[in-house]
Amino acid sequence: MDKYIELLFEGESKQAQKLMRSMIPDKLYKYVPLTEDEVLNESKFDCVENNTFFFSTVKNVNDPYEFKGIYLTEEDLINIGWPESEAKRILSSYDPDAWFSIGCFTGNDEHFLPMWAYYTNNYRGYCVEYNVDDPTQIFKVLYDAERSPGALAISGLLYAHQEEMKREAEYIQSLLKTALFTKHMSWRWENEYRILNPLTDPTSQGSKVELSKVGLSTARVIAGINCKPEHQERLHAICRDHSFAFSRAFVSKTSFGFEEA
Repeated sequence: MDKYIELLFEGESKQAQKLMRSMIPDKLYKYVPLTEDEVLNESKFDCVENNTFFFSTVKNVNDPYEFKGIYLTEEDLINIGWPESEAKRILSSYDPDAWFSIGCFTGNDEHFLPMWAYYTNNYRGYCVEYNVDDPTQIFKVLYDAERSPGALAISGLLYAHQEEMKREAEYIQSLLKTALFTKHMSWRWENEYRILNPLTDPTSQGSKVELSKVGLSTARVIAGINCKPEHQERLHAICRDHSFAFSRAFVSKTSFGFEEA
């Protein structure tokens, strides 16, 4: 990922995006919890059945620093020359939480036990394996120890747009976009990839988007070792109807990995 950032800093946006695409795997995974709320469970089954994916607003994800890879403060804007009134206006208008919803995936397959423990309600849920048919909309999440100041980049972008400096604006936009897929390094174990989707209603919880529109297709579904029989059957029926592969995970007798049947 250092090379990706280096290319962005050099203004080589197209080369950086080409490199990003080369880092996207052929398969991605989503671990889904199932609970006692059958209405909510049915909404999740509906996504599998109708080849959609739920893109969540940032306020509903489990990291309070989501979309905060850079920080922007009024003080920093004033210190680089913006009048207080303009600094306040810029600060209030920079709100990526209201611009995008996100689809979060992992490159960790069904044998990566922590994903089951953390995201499937103690193995009661399931894992969906997706084919990556078009990697151009997918970003590999970057992991860093520190957030970066954004005042200079935001100012540069405003100036580039004002002066109609298209190349410079494109470069800065690409650089700023990395803030939307940068997380603290303590999350590195998740091996996350994500897709951004324009958010039309910031007051909503998110929306379901057709998989084909974001370059994905369902390959198979794996039910967790504690997935209820009725939930297993519901998933199995959906997979039969759509010719998706289906299996159930079992604790292996000889290793730390799963056996599937």
